[in-house]
Amino acid sequence: MDMLICNISALRYHRIPSICREDFLARLDRTSRINASALLNDEAISGYLGCQLHVLVFDQSHRGRFRYQCNHLWTGDLPSGSFTRIGSYFEVASPAFTLLGLASFLSDVQLGMLVHEMLGGFAVVKLPSEHRNQVKALIDSGWHGSDGWSPVLNARHELTDLWQRPPLLGVDELIAFAERSKGRRGSARLLKAAEGFLGEARSPFEVCAGLQYGLSRPRGGEGFNVLLNEKIPLSRQARALCDQGVCYADLLLTSKDGLKQLVVECQSRLIHGNADQQMMDFNRQTALASMGYEYIPLTYAQLVQPQRHRAMVRLIAEKLGEKYCEKKELLLEREEKLRRELYSDWGSIGNWNSSHKSHRR
Repeated sequence: MDMLICNISALRYHRIPSICREDFLARLDRTSRINASALLNDEAISGYLGCQLHVLVFDQSHRGRFRYQCNHLWTGDLPSGSFTRIGSYFEVASPAFTLLGLASFLSDVQLGMLVHEMLGGFAVVKLPSEHRNQVKALIDSGWHGSDGWSPVLNARHELTDLWQRPPLLGVDELIAFAERSKGRRGSARLLKAAEGFLGEARSPFEVCAGLQYGLSRPRGGEGFNVLLNEKIPLSRQARALCDQGVCYADLLLTSKDGLKQLVVECQSRLIHGNADQQMMDFNRQTALASMGYEYIPLTYAQLVQPQRHRAMVRLIAEKLGEKYCEKKELLLEREEKLRRELYSDWGSIGNWNSSHKSHRR
C-alpha cells in the first residue's frame, strides 16, 4: 500500500521549489524500503520533510507517534482529489487536505498565516545544503527562476529562504473543500480561516501586516478594512508616470464609509533594498498620488515595536478620516499575544512538537 504523506510533512513538500522537486522525487523513487526511517536517511529528503514523517492511516491499531513517523487516523472515504501520487510508493496530501489536517491543532492565527501562504504567492523554505549550493550556482550563472518559482535575493544578491510562486489553490476552492468536509475535525476552523482570507500576498511581511491591521480588536488586531496585493488599474496620466498599466497595493485600506482609501507599502529590505526597486516604488507612489490615493510606507519596526505601531495606526485612522479609539489593558494584552504569534519563525509554523501541545482542540 502507498504511504500517504500528510499534515506538516505535506506542507513542507508543497514548499519545495520546482527546480529542486525533480531531484527530490527521484530520491523518493530510489528508496527501496517504504518506511520512514529508510526514507529519512536521505539528507535532502529529511532536510525538506523533517526528522519525523506524518502519514495518514485508516486502521485504529496503526495510529500513534513513533521515532520516525507520526500516524494520523482517517475514517471513512477520502474527499475526491485529496492525494496526488509523487512517486512509485508515495502520495502527498493536496494543499486543501493539508490545511484541513493542520487545522485541528494550530492556533487560529497560525492557521490563517498558512492559509495566506498556500493561497498567496510565496513559500518559505530552508533548502538542504546540496540543493542550496546548486541553486546558488544557477543564480550566479544568470538563472532567475522557472515554472513560476523564483528565489528572492537580499540586497547583497544572496539567496534567502523566501521564494515567490503562483498560488497553490484559490480561496473559493478552499471554502468549497471546507464546506464539503463539514463534520470533520478542523473543518469549521478551516472554513473560518478561508473566509478571513485577505488576498494573494507576496511575502510573510505583507500577511503579518494585513492580519495585524485587519483582524478584529478582540482578536488583537486593529479592525481596519484591509485587502492584500489588491489590483489598482491606472489612469492614462498615472500610466505615463510609472510606465505600468496597473499597480498592486501591498495593503489597501478602505474607510468604514467606503469613501477613502489608503495604500500601505511594506518596505522590506529583502524586496525594496536595491536601487532599481526603490526607483520603481517612487514612480508607483507618484502614479497613485495622481489618482488621489494616499500612500504610506510601512517598516517592520513599525509593526513589531508597540509604540511605533500605536503611532502608525493613529496615522492610518487619520488618513481614513476615522477616530482611533485607544486600547485598554485587555485589548493591549491580546495585541501583544497576536504580535508574538505573527512574528515568530514563519518556517517553523506547524512543527508538531510545539503546536500540537499548545493548540490542539
